[in-house]
Amino acid sequence: MAKSKKAKTQKKVIKKKKRRKGNSVIKAGKIENGNVIILGFTGSIGSGATFVSKGFKQNLVENGRYFELSKYITNRFRKERGTKKEPTIKQKQDYGNKLRYKYGNSALVNMCLQNLRISERNKSFTDDTIILIDGIRNDGEVRSLRAFPNFYLVSVHANEDVRINRLVGDEASRSLFDTKEEFKAADERDRQEDKKTGQQVNKCNYLADIIINNDDVLQDDTDRKRQFFSETVEKYIPTMKAIREGKRPPDHPPAINEILMTTAYGMSQRSSCEKRKVGAIIAYVSEYKELKDKIKRPEDNVRFKIVSSGYNEVPLGTDPCKLGQYGMCYRDHIKRQLAKEIKFCPNCGKRIPTGISASFKKFSEYKCSKCKTVILEKYLPGRVKSAGRLLDICRALHGEEAAILGLEKVIESSQEKLQDRGKLILYTTTFPCNLCANKIVEAGIKCVYYSEPYAEEESKNILVNAGVDVIKFEGVKSTAYFRLYS
Repeated sequence: MAKSKKAKTQKKVIKKKKRRKGNSVIKAGKIENGNVIILGFTGSIGSGATFVSKGFKQNLVENGRYFELSKYITNRFRKERGTKKEPTIKQKQDYGNKLRYKYGNSALVNMCLQNLRISERNKSFTDDTIILIDGIRNDGEVRSLRAFPNFYLVSVHANEDVRINRLVGDEASRSLFDTKEEFKAADERDRQEDKKTGQQVNKCNYLADIIINNDDVLQDDTDRKRQFFSETVEKYIPTMKAIREGKRPPDHPPAINEILMTTAYGMSQRSSCEKRKVGAIIAYVSEYKELKDKIKRPEDNVRFKIVSSGYNEVPLGTDPCKLGQYGMCYRDHIKRQLAKEIKFCPNCGKRIPTGISASFKKFSEYKCSKCKTVILEKYLPGRVKSAGRLLDICRALHGEEAAILGLEKVIESSQEKLQDRGKLILYTTTFPCNLCANKIVEAGIKCVYYSEPYAEEESKNILVNAGVDVIKFEGVKSTAYFRLYS
C-alpha cells in the first residue's frame, strides 16, 4: 500500500516535470522556430532610433515587446562599478566593446534573447506579438538575429545638423554633449571603429532592410506623431505577418524609388572593391499628373526608363586591386608606404620604437608614450581622423562616374537633346564625393537620391548650389525587397 502510494507520487512528479518541459518548449518555440516577428533598430547618435522603436511600441500597444540593448551595458557597468549613476556615451561605447570582446559580437543580443525566453515562459507570446530590439550597433548583432526568419532591421536616419540640434548644448531636447566637437568625435567612433568588436553603425546601416527618415520634429502626443507611426506600422507589419504565415501579402507594390535603388544595389555587387561597393543608376522618371486622381494604386501614373548604370571598378582591362601587383587595396598599400616614413611623433617629436614602426598592424594602434597621440589615426592621410584624403588616388572609377560615362554614350548614340537631361534622376547607394558631384552637375542631372545616411557637406554644397535636388532615400532596401514584395 505504501509502495503504491509512493509510486503514484513519483508518477505525478514525472507528469508535472513533463508538463513544465512541454510548456517551455511550446512557448520557446515561437522564438526559436521563428514564429515571432522581430524588428531591430539601428541608427547614428541622435538619429532617433529609440524614438522610432518606442513609437512602434506605443502603436502596437500590448502586442509590442520592447528591449533596449544599451540597458544591458548600463546595468552591467553599474554593477561592476558599484554605482547607480548613468554612464556617459564614451563609457557605454567602451563597455559595450569590452562585452563584445569578452563574449563575442552577439553578446548583447544573446542577453536580450535570454530575457525574451524568460518573458515568453512567464507570459506566452501570441501570433500578434512583435519584438522590438533597439540599439543595434555592431554587424555581429545583426548577423546573429538573421538566424530568425522573421527578423527585419530598420535603420533610422537623420541629417547631421538635425542630430546636433537634438543633442548638443543646454537648449537641446536631450543634451548629451557640450560642444559639436564632442558630438562629432563620439559620432565618428560610433559609425565605424577600427576593430571588429567596436561600434559599427555604418555596417549596420548597410545591412538594413528598411530605411526611415527622422528629420522632422514629432512632438509627443500630437496628431502628426500618431499618424506617422500608424501609417508606418500599417505599411510594413501586415505584409510581414502575411509572409510569416505563407499567405499572399496585401496589394502594396514597391515604390518607383525602391525599384531603382534596389537596381543600384544590384549593380554594386559587381564591384571588386574590398572597401565599399557602390552602385548607381540614371533613369528617366515621368509622372503623368493629369492621371493622378484616376489611379487606384500609388504611382500607377508614373513610368520610368533606366538609361545608364555603373559601379565602382578599375578601368576595363586592368586587374582589380586584390588580384594586382600588391594583392591589396592600392590605398592600403600607399598607407603602408607612408607609415614607414614616420620615424617620430608628428605631435611632440618623440622617437617611435623600431619594433613598432616595422609592423603596420602594431603601428596602426600605437599611442605615443609621451603625448598619448594615436599617430596613424591622427596624421596618416586617409585614416579616420586625419586631415588628408587618399580617395583621390584610388584606381577605380566611382559608380556615379561610370553611370555618367555610360549616359554620354547613350545620348551620343541616340542623339538625345541636352535639355532633356533635366528629367534624369541619379540613384546612388552612397553619397557622391566632390569629384562625382562636379560631374553630376556638368552632366545636367537635376535630382540625386542617395541611400547611406552620411552626406558629405562639401559635395552637398556643390549639388545644391547648382540647383540639384538632393533627396534621402526612404523605404525598403535591396536586402528585403524580394521578401516584402514577393
